[in-house]
Amino acid sequence: MNLLRVLCVLFYASALGFAEPTLRITSPVDGVVVNPGQTVKVTVEASGGPFQAVFIIGHYSIGATRPLAVPPYEFDVYIPEKIQPGKYLITARGSTSPGHGARSKSVVLMVERADEPTKLRVQPSGLYGMLVGDKGHPQVEGIVGEGEVVQLTASKRTEYSSMDPKIASVEEYGIVTALSPGSTTLVVTYGKLKVEVPIKVLNKPR
Repeated sequence: MNLLRVLCVLFYASALGFAEPTLRITSPVDGVVVNPGQTVKVTVEASGGPFQAVFIIGHYSIGATRPLAVPPYEFDVYIPEKIQPGKYLITARGSTSPGHGARSKSVVLMVERADEPTKLRVQPSGLYGMLVGDKGHPQVEGIVGEGEVVQLTASKRTEYSSMDPKIASVEEYGIVTALSPGSTTLVVTYGKLKVEVPIKVLNKPR
């Protein structure tokens, strides 16, 4: 189909009131905090249909819902009990005909534990012998309940800071970058809990 025919099709579609199919998650809001074991109500607004089926797909262990053929498009999304705290995406998808459809902009769910850890630990406990330019990826664990170990590295509540960002900087999820020779400390906090991780940066050998 050449450009002129494409423009003609678009013009007549617009004149007849046709529109591209779209989906939008109206609830929950982006960045909402949810807990493991919770069921989240998700509402989707559809236009430009009709849609044959609409469903929600969650990234990683959240999975997908059963499709709905007619509105209202309201879904119950279950957050697994064993899911690790962190950032997860949900997206609405739908089909208008075989091979055609739409997908929504993703919405972020921040999964956080409802209970507080009693102890915080970081593995490894020290970042020694890093060379300038190296990156370190320490893992943060929390001890909850009767000794359950939970990964808190990607939790929104886990905060990271470097006592000397000229020697080593720290990014989201605790990624450490060695910048210049020297010693400093990575400080990891979760609520009232704090762990200090020593960092030693060396010059690259010539």
